[in-house]
Amino acid sequence: MNTRMELRKLLHYNPNTGVFTRLQSKRGDLVGQIAGSKCWGGSTYYTRIWINHKSYRAHQLAFLYVEGYIPKLIDYIDGNGLNNKWDNLRSVDVVTNARNHTVYSHNKTGISGVSNTCGYYHVYIYLHNKKHSLGNTVDFFEACCLRKSAEVKYGFCAR
Repeated sequence: MNTRMELRKLLHYNPNTGVFTRLQSKRGDLVGQIAGSKCWGGSTYYTRIWINHKSYRAHQLAFLYVEGYIPKLIDYIDGNGLNNKWDNLRSVDVVTNARNHTVYSHNKTGISGVSNTCGYYHVYIYLHNKKHSLGNTVDFFEACCLRKSAEVKYGFCAR
């Protein structure tokens, strides 16, 4: 898909729902139907839409439809790769995108950047590929507050 005009001839995008519907079909039987299917994308599910024998991610098409271009990286504000509502999508750089990952499955505290060793909570944050210590404490609540304060300070996503 090269241009917004081409896309708008084939699909309609509703920015309030994030849903694409077909306006044209080679056989005509798909006109008016919701476009796309749920596909695994490596870390989460995404909606894929086939146009002229080529697959596109719906969030990329949403940007092309609304803004007229496809950015290098698109972040889902709520972390849900199936939520293609316009107010849930934003163009980001690599650093911002990396800040918004979910808690790793092996994390025992349930809070990113907080680990527990020998009765102490170690608090840290990664900035520009470097691990920065935010302190140590015996109080879990204090450790969470240290981490959340740093997230706010450095512009991490509310997730």
